[in-house]
Amino acid sequence: MKLISARIKNFRLLRDLELDFSSESEKKLTVFRAPNETGKTTIVRALRWGLYGDNALPNKGVKWRMHPIDWDKSDSVNVHISVTIEFEILKINQIGDQRIETHQRFRISRSVMEVLDAVSDTWRKTDASVKLFEVNEGGVTPIDPPEAIIREELLTELRDVFFTDGDRAMDFIEADINVRSKRNRVEKAIRALLGIGVLQNSIAHVTISAKEANRRARSVGGDVDLTRVIQNIENNENDISVKEAKKTELTEELTNIEEMAKDTTKQIDLALKDGNKQQLIDDKNRLLNQKEKYAKDLSGLQKKHSQIFEDVELAKYLLAPALDKSNEIMNKLEMEGQIPHTTIPVLNNRLKLGECICGESLSPDDNTAKDRIDHINHLIETNKSADDLQRVMTALFYKGQDLTSTKSTWKHLRKNTIADRETLALKIEQIQKDIRAHEAKIDALPDTDIQKLREFERDYQRRITGINFDISEINSQLRNLRIDVAELIEKRDRLLKNKEKGLMIRSELAVISDVAKILENSYHTMTTTELRKVSDMMSEIFLKMVGADPKQKSVIHSAMITEEFDIIVKGPSGRHLDPDHDLNGASRRALTLAFILALTNVSEVEAPNIIDTPLGMMDGFVKLSVLKTAVEYSQQIILFLTHSEIAGCEEVIRQKSGIIKTLTNTAHFPTMLVNDPGSHERKVILCDCDHESVCQICERRKEQKQEEVA
Repeated sequence: MKLISARIKNFRLLRDLELDFSSESEKKLTVFRAPNETGKTTIVRALRWGLYGDNALPNKGVKWRMHPIDWDKSDSVNVHISVTIEFEILKINQIGDQRIETHQRFRISRSVMEVLDAVSDTWRKTDASVKLFEVNEGGVTPIDPPEAIIREELLTELRDVFFTDGDRAMDFIEADINVRSKRNRVEKAIRALLGIGVLQNSIAHVTISAKEANRRARSVGGDVDLTRVIQNIENNENDISVKEAKKTELTEELTNIEEMAKDTTKQIDLALKDGNKQQLIDDKNRLLNQKEKYAKDLSGLQKKHSQIFEDVELAKYLLAPALDKSNEIMNKLEMEGQIPHTTIPVLNNRLKLGECICGESLSPDDNTAKDRIDHINHLIETNKSADDLQRVMTALFYKGQDLTSTKSTWKHLRKNTIADRETLALKIEQIQKDIRAHEAKIDALPDTDIQKLREFERDYQRRITGINFDISEINSQLRNLRIDVAELIEKRDRLLKNKEKGLMIRSELAVISDVAKILENSYHTMTTTELRKVSDMMSEIFLKMVGADPKQKSVIHSAMITEEFDIIVKGPSGRHLDPDHDLNGASRRALTLAFILALTNVSEVEAPNIIDTPLGMMDGFVKLSVLKTAVEYSQQIILFLTHSEIAGCEEVIRQKSGIIKTLTNTAHFPTMLVNDPGSHERKVILCDCDHESVCQICERRKEQKQEEVA
């Protein structure tokens, strides 16, 4: 299968998104440049849901909201969600020595409605519908019912092979995943992709035949012991079938719960990393209060700035040059003794005291003083006109001294006021940026109740422990039942041997047993053979990715898949390396990608590899090598890459890509995006920019790009 195109509507951030995928053999790489929080994981989930339905969603879609989180209920309380995928299937017909290849194109459309319950104010999901069409030159032809072809061409077991999360891919090897679950994942993927299921079905048919022959053995003779033994065999085999089915159910449940537990842990980690929503809201409110205080302070400074233009200090500042000149003159007069003028006040004071400075009497009662008093009064009258001028000059002298002493005060006052205003304005601007950043984070985060997530996490762990215990109990019961069945079969065969009619049934049972053994041996041989092929190719791809050469004394010598379906790595002298402790994150991711690529190559199945964040935790040689190798060993590869993953791989992407596009989240404006995307809705927008160009839509702030690449 190769993907051709997809259209996604109202699936979370994906309100209306159309994607095209390169399916050319020479240009088999499709790259979507997608920074964090631009819908990479959501697109992968939408594609998985479109092909496989609710089982491909977290918790199988139960209580999992699909429509956009910021959906405006006033527009509609019915949200139509749909994913339409066009894909191509390679059909191979072998006629003699001739190999005939044909391509058949299909279009699958899956849709569902989420409806708001007005009473409970909760959303409920209607039953999903799926339609399948064959696409040809004449148009499209409906296929009804579509399930048969969907089951045949879109094997459920291959979801994790076709669609790979760079983090989730490591579920095949990481220690925090239950060993049984890891083995089950590996085994299911190998058997599904290698077509071993055909043998499993044959073995199942033989088992049914054995049960039917065993029932016919009852008719032999009327032997009570034989009847009882056969009945016990049937009962035990039924118990085995029931317990095997229960074990399979529990194993699948365990896998799902472990996935949900891991997702929950990631949600908690993300919430704690970015800050939970309530904490972000509290921080935003604190910033708003701080902004309000600064705004009040700024208003006071603005008022003060206005008042200084009405202050006397402004006059002092403006008159300073003239006052300096006049004070120069006044100081000279003062030095000459012309100012301040004190003659008339002194004379009047002497007359008042009745005594001259020289000691002579100036008393009106003294007849000898009359001439002296008349003389002083004459001096007073004579000096009155000059005194008025000197009085003014004296006043100016002292006032001028006062003015000149503070002539620079207004200038400094104005300068300091302006500086304080500018400082506050910058603080307010920074706080406003911080508020917008908090708002963007708040918008980007769902309503995360960490306490509730913690409860889920603990519940999942309790369930995991309980299921593991139940599986262990079933395994023990199965061992005992199989021992009992083997003993009962021996006893049955002994009883049949003594019956004439029993010989034929005994022979039939022997033949069935032989066929079953042949099929089981074939199954084991095929599994072992194909497993070894996958193991060898995985090792080849892995060593190529990490640049390991055993001849050059590298730490990593090989990788392999054991018969128990464990993925392991070997170092010098065959020493086993623990992937969780002996390999770095880049090597662990490379190992799981190598396993997936080996599967598709050994099976010779034409299959896409859709990988979210494949080059995370990688840099330098390993990153470039992983990308080159992944393209080399894929039939079709679709990658969602961040700026940091692209850095250093530009040339390879340019050479190998048939389609390169850029995804942008409108909610990233203004904190991350330079330009306003012009949408009030939180959604993902696609533009035609490749990995080396930007446009009005996707241009990111310089500091943000540096942060993403760092």
